[in-house]
Amino acid sequence: YQNKSWIVTNQHVVEHAELMYAVDCDGREFPVSVQDAVENQDIALLRFDDPKSADIDTVTVRKDASRKIEEGQLVIATGNPFFLAKAGQPVATLGVVSGLDRVLGSQYVYGRAIQHDAKVNPGNSGGPLWNLAGDLVGINGMIMQREINEAGSPVSSGVSFAIPIDQVWGHLKTLVDQRKDAKAPYLGIVARTHK
Repeated sequence: YQNKSWIVTNQHVVEHAELMYAVDCDGREFPVSVQDAVENQDIALLRFDDPKSADIDTVTVRKDASRKIEEGQLVIATGNPFFLAKAGQPVATLGVVSGLDRVLGSQYVYGRAIQHDAKVNPGNSGGPLWNLAGDLVGINGMIMQREINEAGSPVSSGVSFAIPIDQVWGHLKTLVDQRKDAKAPYLGIVARTHK
C-alpha cells in the first residue's frame, strides 16, 4: 500500500512502548513507530522510521487467506516466547485450528478469533499465524490463562487465539491514512444459560 512496508501487531504489545525496533532474522534492527491503532480490537500498525528498511524481507498479505481456514487444519505460530531467541530468529510452534469465530472480550474485543493449540506465550503476541502453505492467516494475540507465574506473566493453558487477517485487512486503509476513526463498533451482548 502506497509502496511502503508496514508491520501489523497487537495494540497491547506497543501501547506503553517508548522506543521500538523491528528485528529481522539477520539481527538487523530498524526503528519503528506506531502509525495508528484500532485499540478496541487490539490491532496496531507500525511504520518504519528509517528509509534503509526498504531492503527488509516482507510478506504479501492475502485478505482472503483466513476465510479459507478450517477446523482441524494445521497452523504454525511464530514469535519470540519469553524473548529466548537471539538475533530476531523466530521460534515456531505447530498446532491445530480447534475453533473459528470465537467471541472474546474484556479490554479488547476479539469478535471472530481463530482458536488453535499452537503454543503461544508472552513474546508471541502480535506475531503471525501461518497456514502450511506459508500464508499469513492471523495475528496471535490472546491466550486462555489459568494462572500467573512468579514474574506476573500469564501461563498458557494451550488454548490460543488469533485475529483473522481479513478482519485486520478491513482496517488497513483507515490505519495507513491515520483517519483517527479507527474504532470498530460491536454489540455487547453475552448470553448465558441458567439452570
